[in-house]
Amino acid sequence: DSKTLDRLGWAMEMVLSRSLDSAQMPQEDNFLGKLSRMAGIGRGEAQTTTKAMVPMLDFINHRTGACPRFSYDPRDDTFSVASERAYMKGEQVYITYGEKNNDDLLSLYGFLEEDNPADIYQLSDLLQWLVLACEHPRCGDQTAREARSNKLEEMGLLSKLMQGTVSRSDNFSPDLLEALRAFVATPEEISKGAFSSRVSQDNEQAVLDILKAHCIALLAIKIENPTSQDPVEELILRFRLAKRKVLKELFYKGVFSA
Repeated sequence: DSKTLDRLGWAMEMVLSRSLDSAQMPQEDNFLGKLSRMAGIGRGEAQTTTKAMVPMLDFINHRTGACPRFSYDPRDDTFSVASERAYMKGEQVYITYGEKNNDDLLSLYGFLEEDNPADIYQLSDLLQWLVLACEHPRCGDQTAREARSNKLEEMGLLSKLMQGTVSRSDNFSPDLLEALRAFVATPEEISKGAFSSRVSQDNEQAVLDILKAHCIALLAIKIENPTSQDPVEELILRFRLAKRKVLKELFYKGVFSA
């Protein structure tokens, strides 16, 4: 029923946001163990990792770069946290909640980091922009671009395009580059059918030119200032500005040349 689903959703959120991973703890087939496996679906977590709910641990705030030492002692079933450095009296002690982008930090914990090194920009509107607005000569007119989109779907690459991201660590996600190489490919390049790596100098430059044009279009969108002193609106503005900064840094790094 709806109440059961609400309680399950709450429990899942608690596991995702309030638990830590341990490879030292034995896996158990209890309620937390089941939730751990459910929460790990699609997140690439090793099956040998167990999630543990440790009372009071989540009272310690997160900071990227903090390196506390977590340990579990199976002899008395206890966890301990040791600082990685000396702290001054009264100085706040931090742990890390893991390498999380601002989407995860905001949805799970309600805060974000202005210069989060793990932050990403989801290019969720790229497909629509490619079909309706892209003017690169390799892509042709709108009818040709729609045909290219259909071809991507036949090749099983459309979802990779739609889930493409920009990150501070990798610039453009490998799946995004693969899908775009196929999108701009000539009939000869399509016949070879390998797009996980560079196809040709011209193909790669076309991909980067398209990404550059799309990023410029995204940065040209005006971000409106909050209309009130509502802290939620202020947080949304900070989130959008932090995301925009991820895009801007691509131009500083000069990544648009093949």
